[in-house]
Amino acid sequence: PNVAVRIVEGLSGTLAEWVMSGEVDFAICNRPAATPGLSLRLVLTDRLVLVSARNKTRLPFVPCKLSEVRDLKLVLPSPNHFLRHTLDHHINRGDFRPVTTLEIDGQSATLQFVAHSDWSTILPTIALINEFDSPRFNINPIEDPMLSTEIYELRSPRRTLSLASERFITMLEAQLRTTPALPAAPEAR
Repeated sequence: PNVAVRIVEGLSGTLAEWVMSGEVDFAICNRPAATPGLSLRLVLTDRLVLVSARNKTRLPFVPCKLSEVRDLKLVLPSPNHFLRHTLDHHINRGDFRPVTTLEIDGQSATLQFVAHSDWSTILPTIALINEFDSPRFNINPIEDPMLSTEIYELRSPRRTLSLASERFITMLEAQLRTTPALPAAPEAR
């Protein structure tokens, strides 16, 4: 009772800045590129998946090797996002080579663009739970290179979280533990 909840979406770097400034009490996000002055606690390790518009060249939920994806046009988040550092590392190492890249900040905008184009993106599985049955996307687990991300709780050690915030985090973690797994490929069903 008498608790105002405000949920905001943002890149991990932005969320980290907001936690530091006191704009938000805490954040649940990918590990930000820079975290000086923040307390981080690992909440979840999540597999990354390739997301493309539904097409006939790739079946949904069939594992893929990124080096074998032909004409990979890849939407990337900005360098302010830790996922970008992970992807750049693998691209620079030669694990896979997109033919071109495009930078879009914001998951909603990225998914909207991918759904109506021949571009792909790489996202955590948990970000796509509501899309598992969607006719808009092919979601393919990446088996090579094996990519994952870690989801953290960020908070400022200078401020004590309210009881309501602590309970919200506990509720969210319980929900994450019951998250459905990525469906099996069609021929395995």
